[in-house]
Amino acid sequence: MFRLAKIKDGQQIINFLQAHWNADHVYVRFPELFYYDFQQGKRLNFGLMEIGGVIKGIFGYFFYNKTSNPDIGGMLWQVTPDIQRRIPLAGLRLRQFVLQQVKHRFFGSPGANPQTRVIYQRLGMTWAPMEHFVGTDKQEHWPTFIRIRGGVLKPKPRVLRATQLIGSSELQSIDNKIFQAQTPIKDLNYIERRFLKHPFRSYQIWLVESPAAQNVVVTRRQNIKDLLVLRVIDVIGDPDRAAGAICAVFDKEKHCCSYVDFVAYGFNSNLFRSMGFARVDFDKKGQDYVPNYFEPLSESPVQLFANCDSGYTATTMVKGNGDQDRPNDIKVSLSRSNP
Repeated sequence: MFRLAKIKDGQQIINFLQAHWNADHVYVRFPELFYYDFQQGKRLNFGLMEIGGVIKGIFGYFFYNKTSNPDIGGMLWQVTPDIQRRIPLAGLRLRQFVLQQVKHRFFGSPGANPQTRVIYQRLGMTWAPMEHFVGTDKQEHWPTFIRIRGGVLKPKPRVLRATQLIGSSELQSIDNKIFQAQTPIKDLNYIERRFLKHPFRSYQIWLVESPAAQNVVVTRRQNIKDLLVLRVIDVIGDPDRAAGAICAVFDKEKHCCSYVDFVAYGFNSNLFRSMGFARVDFDKKGQDYVPNYFEPLSESPVQLFANCDSGYTATTMVKGNGDQDRPNDIKVSLSRSNP
């Protein structure tokens, strides 16, 4: 009934997504992105529930590093309605099968449906509401469609220097020790595959250095209403240095980007506020508005949620940890990602 997927299952999984998820899903329209995200050697990173040779459930996963006991995350978890009615907790049983079969140290990723909160909490996992931090260099640089109070960033600390890393060889200047500062633990292979070599997104990888430490900040320029937004997709290194590192990167990009935003869990809100960042208050029921979904554009505040194993130190979740920065409109992404 349960098994791990093989390469030959790829088209059946895509057909499942078309029939039971979204007929217009980007993986249906662009299978090359599906295989880029999930193919690892001779296997696909999916657990399958199968009855009579027909796929009835899927659970996708990915690796944060290439160690013998890696950290992993999940995306694309779905069981058909008929199986949900016939087999109690079918989806949870599929998830449990995958986590038993795939050796790992830690599991966690963003994109959890709020309706699953009780399930994850009963599993003993951490339910992680993600915060949305935003900032710009001058009050008059806020776009007219943004509704937020404050958010004017302080000058970047003089001791910080941000350098863009262009190619694979330049990634070697990253000190491997910074990967141990957070959970999940990532590595150079993850940065290269997830960001540097992505086939449909153009990311910028920044090394932010001070005399005492390094951080890696991954950004993407997002077009909205003839403006550019600098979206921070990942920050790696000491979480308490993240706010200053982002300010240092925005100082390099403020000539073309109207504002910078960062959607994340596990970072110290007070440190971001001390650097001038504003935080979207999702309890205001729309009084604050900063877009989070762009493809298509959602003109209302959207909070993301993550789930992760409990009991780990410095656990952080960012948009890059999963499929929350997946290009849903690839033609637009290609034409506007690097203007």
